[in-house]
Amino acid sequence: MQIQEMRSALASEHAQRGMGEFPSMPAWAVRRIYEKRNGLSLTPFPSGMEVRSARSILATTPRSNAPAKPTVVDDDPNGEKEKLRIRLEAFKLL
Repeated sequence: MQIQEMRSALASEHAQRGMGEFPSMPAWAVRRIYEKRNGLSLTPFPSGMEVRSARSILATTPRSNAPAKPTVVDDDPNGEKEKLRIRLEAFKLL
């Protein structure tokens, strides 16, 4: 089977699952995904390709020690709560 046929088969599966457009990727990646999904024997990676686990990639990424900044959500952009508070204060004076 040619890479183009594999790519179109994977793209149709991708569309059936409702995942949008099939991403662009090199031929070796398309072949690898097609072989894995169809239970075929896997073709070796191209020479010079480094295979690493996600754990090793995450272990080598630099981490920021800065504390996370809290996000402030403005749940009242028109100031309706403030207007209501002022009205209640005015009613208390009556």
